[in-house]
Amino acid sequence: MKRITILFLFLIIYACEKDHSPTKPGFSDMCTIQIIIEDAKEAKKSIPDSLKNELHTNKPAIVNKLEVRVLKSDNSILKSKSFTPSGDYFKGTIKVKAQNDLKVLLIGKNSGVVERFGIDKDVDGQAGKTTTAVISGWNERFIPQIASITPNPSMDGSYTVSWTQPTNATTYTLEEASNDTFSGASTVYSGTALQQNISGKSNGTYYYRVQASNTYNIISGWSESASVLVKEIINEYSISGIITGTDGVLVTLSGDATDTQTVNDGDSYLFTVNESGNYTITPSKDGYTFTPASQIFTNVSTDVNKNFTAIDITSPSVPSEFEIIGIGDGAVTLSWSLVIDKELLGYYVYWQKNAEVDTLNANRIFVTTNSIKITGLDYETLYYFAVTSIDQSGNESSLSLQKAGIALNTTRPSPPSNVAVVAENIDFPQIKVIWSVNEEPDLDHYNVYRALNSADVEDSISFVASVTFEKYYDIDVDIGVSYYYRITAVDKGGLESASSAIDSDYVLDRVKLISPVDEYTGKNPIFKWEKVDGAVSYNIVLKTSRIGVESWNVFVDGSTTQIIYSGATALINGNTYYWEIGAISQTEINSISNLGSFVVY
Repeated sequence: MKRITILFLFLIIYACEKDHSPTKPGFSDMCTIQIIIEDAKEAKKSIPDSLKNELHTNKPAIVNKLEVRVLKSDNSILKSKSFTPSGDYFKGTIKVKAQNDLKVLLIGKNSGVVERFGIDKDVDGQAGKTTTAVISGWNERFIPQIASITPNPSMDGSYTVSWTQPTNATTYTLEEASNDTFSGASTVYSGTALQQNISGKSNGTYYYRVQASNTYNIISGWSESASVLVKEIINEYSISGIITGTDGVLVTLSGDATDTQTVNDGDSYLFTVNESGNYTITPSKDGYTFTPASQIFTNVSTDVNKNFTAIDITSPSVPSEFEIIGIGDGAVTLSWSLVIDKELLGYYVYWQKNAEVDTLNANRIFVTTNSIKITGLDYETLYYFAVTSIDQSGNESSLSLQKAGIALNTTRPSPPSNVAVVAENIDFPQIKVIWSVNEEPDLDHYNVYRALNSADVEDSISFVASVTFEKYYDIDVDIGVSYYYRITAVDKGGLESASSAIDSDYVLDRVKLISPVDEYTGKNPIFKWEKVDGAVSYNIVLKTSRIGVESWNVFVDGSTTQIIYSGATALINGNTYYWEIGAISQTEINSISNLGSFVVY
């Protein structure tokens, strides 16, 4: 924008030069009008140096075209003439019919735009004479300027645009635009006032310019533009929350404001929004859905929070290199390559009889390793096998390549190991036989053989029972008789293993206590009992009550039938003590006595 101020202008236009030629009719009706600028020094007939540069045709000029209009009393144009500045003077001639109440207008233009305007509203033209028109208002620009734009203190989009009043201007046109080129501009005021109230404007920048006109149909150029920024003061609030389940989630804010943020697992998103706005938060990531899928916030009036959980919907990779490592005896061993997936949970192994695997009907087992041994298969049946991977969100891959095979029964079970025979006579006479578990996948049961000597137990007729657990209790036994046992394992196909090692034991008679029993004794009692045939040792136990804590526990060999108390703790006078003896045939307590008691005095 530029401002140019012209201090004064002295201009003489010879409106007409007297022509005394009798050949020109109407000479006596014509007059000459001499035009001067108000306040100029009439004696100075040349243009001041300060204005020569502005008006000279060879230099930039605020006025490069002059127009003189002579109006009659009814404002109709009597005559007009244009002048182009030439040299140091503006010279020209104009001849009008002599009459009273003339108006003389001086219009200065720059590239066709009215920059200056002056007028003498009362000129009387006398025939054959020169009349002077004194032009007022010429020394200022005719173009108004925006003086101020005063916003409403509440910043509600209301403000007042005011402008200057050029001399001789009577009406004004105010234009508004959303850009400084004024493309698409609209007229927001037309009238005589010097200001206009504007209201109801939304946030944004608005541009204004003004143009003047008057009753003589003189229209000025546009003023330099002025702008105002409307930004209503609005409270701001936050919308925030935590994203869980995966990294790299794109969180999108939409509605009355838009924005995006990328958030990792366990981190928070945060958007600042305007009061009373409507907004939607939507998380997204390829291969995931979210709970909830989005969240709408309407008429926001406080800080709000919403968390989102990512749910993986992408299946892990299909296991590769799926193979049958071994198959037979009702079992199969399978293996495959590990699936690399940070959210992998494990694998489902499928198998199905006589048909390719159908996941809806096949057998299925879950494993976390990349191999498995499946047992319990039928011997003569064709099985199909496949594997899938599954992640922590429950997404399951497609089936691997399928493999098929028959688990034929070709191998006998191994002989049972660690057979131990333990006789006992505590509640009643019995012999317990125990052994280690056989690991064959198609094991069905065990056979138990018993005889009275080691030779006879080798015979199959010594069979006494079949059991499915690794122990057998034999209650059909006599005290003092040795019994010999062996065990075999049998698979589901009826193949029986070789015999286990033979072991034996015998039930001992219960120990009979002699003394002290139901009597008083000193602090160092002698414990006596009857010898039990076959016992290799005895275990003597002394307690402070029937079910109390043991205070003395010793072992003696099978030839001993008495022992004096030698405990570390002295027996207390007046206390009752309880004792019992167990007889041992091999390593365990075989039989046990009744509970005896005595009182120390």
